[in-house]
Amino acid sequence: AEQQTAVANNPNDVEEMLLLANLLGNSDRLTEAIPLYERVLAATPDDVVARVDFARALADGGLTSDAELQFTRAIALDPRNQDAHYYLAELYSTSVPPRQAEAARAYGEARAIDPTTFLGQQAEQALMQLGVGNPVGSPSPIATPEATNPP
Repeated sequence: AEQQTAVANNPNDVEEMLLLANLLGNSDRLTEAIPLYERVLAATPDDVVARVDFARALADGGLTSDAELQFTRAIALDPRNQDAHYYLAELYSTSVPPRQAEAARAYGEARAIDPTTFLGQQAEQALMQLGVGNPVGSPSPIATPEATNPP
């Protein structure tokens, strides 16, 4: 209720709007969150974090096609956004039927961006479960300075 009041008092405050959208999206109130996410993205279309948050809420709500579109747009804006690649991979791996080749590619992208982060390690584990994992430092799906010039 406090966050709704904050947005009502500052209807053009994109940060407050995104916070409320995330709170609603994480509280199984996606139908209320979607218009807020759309307002945020209308005001800040290049906001990759907002786009990934929206995509995750859509995915959690079972709107997989819409989620895939938002993840893809986030990656187009920032090809090195690990969250977008990882959660897109999760979307693919939980699709019915699972889209394993696409999941493996997206997990590989997430791992290649930074294998030392939590999501990088999770991506590595997911790749191993898919039977396509390879040790960090071996050729990766995207060219990074680390992948092409190991220390």
